[in-house]
Amino acid sequence: MLREGRKCRNTLFLLACQATGQAAPRLGITVSKKVSKRAVVRNRIKRQVREYFRLHQNEMPAQDFVVIAHPPAANTEHNTLTQELANTWKKTTGTGKAR
Repeated sequence: MLREGRKCRNTLFLLACQATGQAAPRLGITVSKKVSKRAVVRNRIKRQVREYFRLHQNEMPAQDFVVIAHPPAANTEHNTLTQELANTWKKTTGTGKAR
C-alpha cells in the first residue's frame, strides 16, 4: 500500500491511502518506539488518530488509510496534533475539515 497509494507527509505524520473495494474507510496506525520509548505516549497518539478518524469517517472515501507517526508527534499538544492530522488528511484525500 505504501508503494502504490497516495501519500502526504508533514513533520508529525505520513498518511497513505489507497482505494479498495470496501464499503467503508479503514484505518491502520503505526507509532513505533522511535517516536517514544514510553507506551503511554505512543498510545495517546494512537487514541487521538483513532478519535479523529471516528469523527470524520463519514466524510472520507471508502479507502484504506495508514497513519505513521514521526518522532515530533510525541511532544506535540493535542490541538496541534489534531490540526496537523486534519491538514494531512485533507491534502491526501481532498476531503475532511481542516480546523
